[in-house]
Amino acid sequence: MKTKNLLRKTLLLAMLIALVLIGTSSCRKWGADYIPVQPGPSPAGIPDVFPNKPLNIMTDLEIANHAAFPASILPKLGHTVGIEKGEGLGLGLHIGGLLFDIFDHYSVKADFKEVDDQLDAITGQISTLSAAITTMGDNLQIDVNDLTSFIVSGDLNQQIGLVNSAMAPGLSSGFMYYSSTAALWYSDSTKQSNILLMNAAAAAVPGYADAIYNAPLESSMTTIINEMYQDIVPAVGSGVNALSAYEKTLVPKCRGKIHNSTDAMNAYTILESYFLTVVNYQFQAAIIMLNACNVKDPTGIYSKDSLFWYGDVVPVIVPEVQCFLSTVDSLVANIYEYRDTSLFKHDMGYAASGLAPDILFGNVMARSQLVANQIYDALNIPYPVMCGHVLIPQAYAFNAYGPLNLIIGPNAVSAYPLNIKASQIPYTVWDQNNTCHPGYSWNSYRFECYDTPDTPWPDGKMHIQVNDNSSLDPWVHYPAITGYVTMKYYNPSDLSQQPSLTKTTTCTMKFGYFSAAWPWGTMLLSNSQITAGWKKLPHPFDFSNFNKSLDGNSLTVPFEATGSKGSLKKVAANNFSYPYNTAGNMWWSGITPAQSNYYAIADAWLLDISTGTESTPDKEPGVTDTLQAWGYFDMHYNMPVDTTGFVNIGTVCTGSSHSYVSGNVVYTKFPKLKAGDTICRFGSTKVNINAKYTPGVQYYFETPGFPVSVAASMKFQQGFQFVYRGYSLVH
Repeated sequence: MKTKNLLRKTLLLAMLIALVLIGTSSCRKWGADYIPVQPGPSPAGIPDVFPNKPLNIMTDLEIANHAAFPASILPKLGHTVGIEKGEGLGLGLHIGGLLFDIFDHYSVKADFKEVDDQLDAITGQISTLSAAITTMGDNLQIDVNDLTSFIVSGDLNQQIGLVNSAMAPGLSSGFMYYSSTAALWYSDSTKQSNILLMNAAAAAVPGYADAIYNAPLESSMTTIINEMYQDIVPAVGSGVNALSAYEKTLVPKCRGKIHNSTDAMNAYTILESYFLTVVNYQFQAAIIMLNACNVKDPTGIYSKDSLFWYGDVVPVIVPEVQCFLSTVDSLVANIYEYRDTSLFKHDMGYAASGLAPDILFGNVMARSQLVANQIYDALNIPYPVMCGHVLIPQAYAFNAYGPLNLIIGPNAVSAYPLNIKASQIPYTVWDQNNTCHPGYSWNSYRFECYDTPDTPWPDGKMHIQVNDNSSLDPWVHYPAITGYVTMKYYNPSDLSQQPSLTKTTTCTMKFGYFSAAWPWGTMLLSNSQITAGWKKLPHPFDFSNFNKSLDGNSLTVPFEATGSKGSLKKVAANNFSYPYNTAGNMWWSGITPAQSNYYAIADAWLLDISTGTESTPDKEPGVTDTLQAWGYFDMHYNMPVDTTGFVNIGTVCTGSSHSYVSGNVVYTKFPKLKAGDTICRFGSTKVNINAKYTPGVQYYFETPGFPVSVAASMKFQQGFQFVYRGYSLVH
């Protein structure tokens, strides 16, 4: 037994080292001497890109039915087939030793009922996962019949059939016959009929174990596990793997179906259920083979169970998990339906940062990582504890193939992107000539950081910041991209339980998660520098478009003016400011002069742009346009008297006799504004491909005058983008 345990520990140590190397290569520390670049001055109140909100990883169905997290059964299995079975605990407590315990049931004190219940839960999960696919499809109103056929047809189905035959109850050729017989005997070990049944099962154990261990190659448990692996992770050059094919079948079904985070979770769960079905069958095969190993090698002198587990199970499941995670990344990039007005309004509050909290798929990404972690835990290998995800367009990144570097708490880490080359969802790319085009390639950065002596991760709340060497790197942004993430402890058997900030007897799984995304592409009309091509209105402001009583004046914007008809004059122009030097923030503040006539302020910026010749090949449900102009503004007004005025975000500058932004992306006229008012508006309009435009942003406000000089301000923030609708035909 000592020889067996030594080899077990040696093999385990080797696997631990290998997995840590995998983790540190994808989330590496780049030096204790790193000094982050200090951000320049920015307006107060910049929101956190990483807001540190609680995770909601359970589906509505699981919550309603008080169901367990589907991957939670795997840690239970992994712990019971764990390599150290029986040492001071009793061999019977482990599923991997069930057959040997039955063979020697008079000597072994084992809870066979517990083992049988666990096996029932494992095999019963298959129908639960199948039902989840159907239910999530119903929730999204999509047909999943062809998706369910992935499981019941082809090579995968052949391997599943072999596992079902090997597990079948009723006959001594099926593994569940032994567990159910042992459970019956355990319920009353003095009953004569139970004793006879148990003795018969014990007598059949050696023959059953020998048949499993020496099974023909084509039907052996090792071959079954490996054949399933070949379906999920085929050899290079052998074609599309089954998981990717499943995802490609699911993606077009989701067109027009992803409206919120619940829809996102439903779509993801369809993919997850398929993957966990395959893994579940592989674990069933592993249980059978482990039992045969322990009967054939009862003293452990040949370490048959250890060699099988670390030679035929772990090296297979780990690449499958990695394939699953990359397929999730692809799925998300293909169904990230960001072209939604509520998401646009949310994200534009973070336009200056160029990255926003992922409120659509953030919980999906966290759940997929927890599935991976629970499988790693089931395999008795390390899992990453500080994890996260960032999704951006590939053409948006300063270095499309380089790492994204973060500072999280005491550690500096990085992740290289998974380049998703052919998403069905386009984003906006602006070239050097200010011409827009659709782009379809995305970068998915998945952070998986392990708790190691070199990079320890403390408990609790930690500051997180994206490394920004300049305002262009890693993408166009101006304030520091920051936020927080909290390391917590979860109950691996019940992830619906509230996590703990400290490790407890039940909350033992250490895990922190952050997520962010920016699907909109470069915000040329909001984030480009005013000094890079922006211009003022080419003619004096024409008051006839708003107030004919002031018509006849010739004032150029920006202006701050007082007076009345025919005598309105500029009094100042130095109270206008542009945080970050962009048209995305157009502010005014100062001391108003005491006067009884009109007081007016106005500002406007224009930019010449073109639209490319490309159109998206396929239309969205209910949307006929290829390209639209979307605009949104958020304005905080603080004048001491009531004010009238307007804001206009438009696509052209009208007329030669007057200058006025039009095109009516957003036009809002304010009959009366009061001090402290905050106004938000969204609008959109169709724009043509292969055309020229002069989009602009303009505001104008006037009051009847001020009795005394007072401090006043107006903070105007806008998000403005040409947005491609429709889809690519292939992904």
